[in-house]
Parts: sequence; C-alpha cells; structure tokens
Amino acid sequence: MWNFLVDRRDQVWTLAWGHALLVLVAVLVAAVIGVAVAVLVTRRPKLEPVANAISSIGLTIPSFALVGLLLPVLGLGFWPAMICVAFYAIFPVLRNAVVGLQGVSPELVESATGMGMS
Repeated sequence: MWNFLVDRRDQVWTLAWGHALLVLVAVLVAAVIGVAVAVLVTRRPKLEPVANAISSIGLTIPSFALVGLLLPVLGLGFWPAMICVAFYAIFPVLRNAVVGLQGVSPELVESATGMGMS
C-alpha cells in the first residue's frame, strides 16, 4: 500500500486538496445560511418550532438518497457533493446558533441597543 501511495502521491495530494476545498466551501455556505436563518428564527419566535422540525426531518434523510436525487439533476462532480455536504452541515449550525442567540442575556441586548446596535 505504501508503494501505491508513493507512486501516486501527486494524484493523492490533488484529490486531498480538492476534498478539503469542497468541505471548506460547504461548511462556509452552511454557516452563512444557518446563522442567517437562526437570526430570523430568534427575531420571530413562531418560526422556532418550524425550524426545529425542518432540521429534525432534514437530518433523517439518508445521504445516499440525497445523492441519488441530485445525480439525475446535477450529475457527478463538485456541485452535487457540495450541496450534500452543505445540506447536512446547515442543520447543526442552525440548531446551535438558535440556542446560542436565545442564550444571550437581556441585559446584554439592552446594552447593545443603548450603544446603537440593532
């Protein structure tokens, strides 16, 4: 096995770099979307049960099924993989951001409002 890796080290490094880039882009996209939705949910408390239900349902979808649904539409490549990784990364970000934003003490919010923040 070591000889296989040594003989193909350029290919291994290229594919490893591509994988790392895919994960980085997907997590950044998921973080932006998840935090934006969490801010919306904390500003409108009626949306919290909907967000929790959607995140619970989304995490129960098997990844193989999601890939199977995306393949006929997008084919193989970067975009279907990025969409799948981002899809599964959004839900934990959303849940944790909602909990974090709800955990901010009212005194800090009042202090920030007094300083001119929205």
